[in-house]
Amino acid sequence: MLRYLIAVAIFALGVSAQQTRPPPHNCTAAESAQEKQCFQQYYNNFGPPNPFTFMNWALAYQGRINATGRVAFDQNCLWQQTLDQCSRGGNTRRCLTNDNFAQWFGVSGNDSISFRTEFYISQYECGPGKRVMDQNFDCINKVWIYENNDINSCINTFNANIAKGQDPCKAYNQYITCIDNIYNIICGPAVRGLVCQIEEITLEVNTHQCDRVLQHCNNRN
Repeated sequence: MLRYLIAVAIFALGVSAQQTRPPPHNCTAAESAQEKQCFQQYYNNFGPPNPFTFMNWALAYQGRINATGRVAFDQNCLWQQTLDQCSRGGNTRRCLTNDNFAQWFGVSGNDSISFRTEFYISQYECGPGKRVMDQNFDCINKVWIYENNDINSCINTFNANIAKGQDPCKAYNQYITCIDNIYNIICGPAVRGLVCQIEEITLEVNTHQCDRVLQHCNNRN
């Protein structure tokens, strides 16, 4: 539902694979192999598309949501929890890098960034954000489906500000506010805080260049 936020944060901000590469870690070959297996099992649950790209996978993910709604979301969270448990033995934080992900699945640099980012978004949606997701699931999904014009307006304004030479962190902060306002009007303040958190997670797991500029979502619920 909210996977379009990944594209905005990564592609619109122009964050390259080099800029977003996590710091090097001591990940052994055995740990890397185990981590790959954990993620492979996770993606197999969705009937991984061919070719295996992030866009194709995101469409498959959304297709499940569109078909069965909350049932699909709850099942996705169970798969996410299984992935988390599996990854603990593979030292996720040490092995889950953009370079490793690209090597594991033969995807592009941008796709590896997107897949890695999606992992952290799902962790939040199925963890700290699960209560708000459960209480507002239909409304959140409705915004994604029916408010595309307003969402695209936020994206277009962001892109225009970047083209004018505005500081990208400031422009992204304004974009967060624009998107949050849409969800606040349609779904209420709790969802506004949830979406704000996801938007910031999407950026912060890839770059820390905007940490001092981004608003504090915890104060907005």
